[in-house]
Amino acid sequence: MKLKEWWIIIATEFSMIITIGLCLYSLNFGKINQMIIKSLLFLCVFSNILFYLVILVCNKNYNEKIQNAKKLQEYAFKKQKYKTIEHIKKETDILNHRMFYILWQIEWLLEKKDLSKIKETIEKYKSLLNKNQYVINSGNDIFDCLVSLKLSKCFDNNTDLKLSIAIEKNEFYDNLEFIDCLNTLIDAIILNNEDTDLSMLEINSFLVINICIKGNKDKNIKLNTAVDSLSKKYNTKTNIYFDDNSYNIRLSISITNRGEF
Repeated sequence: MKLKEWWIIIATEFSMIITIGLCLYSLNFGKINQMIIKSLLFLCVFSNILFYLVILVCNKNYNEKIQNAKKLQEYAFKKQKYKTIEHIKKETDILNHRMFYILWQIEWLLEKKDLSKIKETIEKYKSLLNKNQYVINSGNDIFDCLVSLKLSKCFDNNTDLKLSIAIEKNEFYDNLEFIDCLNTLIDAIILNNEDTDLSMLEINSFLVINICIKGNKDKNIKLNTAVDSLSKKYNTKTNIYFDDNSYNIRLSISITNRGEF
């Protein structure tokens, strides 16, 4: 509370002290006249007004703190977004440089009529292009940045991750707590380094996450820990099961009334 707002608290305290003093005076001396009654009524009304002002000031300060917290969070989001943009720009610059070199190499191989080497060089270039196509754009800035970077990491680690996303713009997906849980979950999938299908679909106010690890009969401790953390945090409906060829996890998270940070 600001210093200039403390006068309300001080005035309230004085009002209460005077009221109590008048009551004690009346009880001790047995004198209750019209003047004392009017004074008590006035002080009661005045105290109620002051209490109301105190509540208004407290609510104002609370709302200011909430707004400041949101601004700090938005700043963190924008900072992360700019870092991601810088990362993508850096990757694009590297690709442009390599593109010039590869075109020059293809031209040189054409002169030598080495078709097998030309095909190999083109495949390398296509691979580089695929890496820079791993950019998600769902309208949720922080979510998109995280998933795009993780997909790029999968490419670098030669992790076969097939991703399907069908969600709408919602502040829930950019919430830092959800982002942290999702980051841990995807890291566990990458660490597992298996052929994996991951889908995130929004169905009737629920985010349904499906993970299918093909050819894996063993439980992954880190992945299960990440799933448990997400389940406890958001009270998800979780189904883990094995079939003939894969290890499957299905999570269902309610996103109703989760739009605020």
